[in-house]
Amino acid sequence: MPNLAQKGVAAVDRALSILVALGNARRALTLSETAVATGLYKSTTLRLLGSLQNAGFVVREQDSRFRLGSTIYKLASTQEHTTAIEDAVAPVLQRIVDKTGESVGFFVRQGDQRFCLLCVNSPHALRHHIAVGVPRPLSLGAAGRALKLFENGSTQTPPSNFAALPIVVLGELPDLGTIAVPIFGAGGRTLGAVSVSGPLSRFDRRRVAQIKSYLRGIAITLTDRFGGNSKVFRWRRAS
Repeated sequence: MPNLAQKGVAAVDRALSILVALGNARRALTLSETAVATGLYKSTTLRLLGSLQNAGFVVREQDSRFRLGSTIYKLASTQEHTTAIEDAVAPVLQRIVDKTGESVGFFVRQGDQRFCLLCVNSPHALRHHIAVGVPRPLSLGAAGRALKLFENGSTQTPPSNFAALPIVVLGELPDLGTIAVPIFGAGGRTLGAVSVSGPLSRFDRRRVAQIKSYLRGIAITLTDRFGGNSKVFRWRRAS
C-alpha cells in the first residue's frame, strides 16, 4: 500500500515546482513550456495548474498561457508589510526602554487574543518579563484594551475614545502597571499597540504622566511613518 504522507508531499512538491517555474520565467508560459520547465507530464501539470488556479496562485490567460496569480502577491506583500513594521518598530522599542527603564512590547491582535510580536525587556532585575508569541486575552492589560477599543481603526472610532490615550491599567494583575497606545497605518487601520509595563511600585502618578507623554510622541512618530493620521493623538490631550 502506498505511503499517503509521501504521496501527499510529492504532490505539494510538484505544485511548488510549477510556481517556481512560473516565477523564474517572468512571463506567462504555455502548458508545454510549464511541463518542460518542471519535468512533469502534461497531464500532471494541467491537473496541478487547475488546483493552483482555483486557489488564486495561478491565472490562465485568454491565450491559455499561465502566470502567477494574485494570491502569491498578496502573501508576498503581507510578508513585506510585516517585515517593514518590525524593522521600523524594533529600534523605537529600544529607545523607549532606554528612556523609561521598563519593558516594552509591540502587540498585535489575533481574533480575541493578542500576542507580542517584538519586545525589549527592562534591564532591571525587578521587571515585567514580556514573552514573544504567547497569546493573551484582549481583556487584560493596556495593550489588549487599546487593540479592542480601536479594532475598527482610527477612522471608524468615536473621537471621544482618543481622549483616553494612552491607556493606563494599574494593578489589574498583581503588582503590575501597563501603559499602551495604538499605532495606526494607511486607511486608519490599527497595526498594533506599543505597551510599557513594569512593577507597580515604579508607576506613581508622576512617572505615569511622563510615560504617557512620551508614548504619545512615539505613537505620532510611528503612525506618521506608516502612513496613518497622527492628528488623532492630538484630538484632546490626556492628563
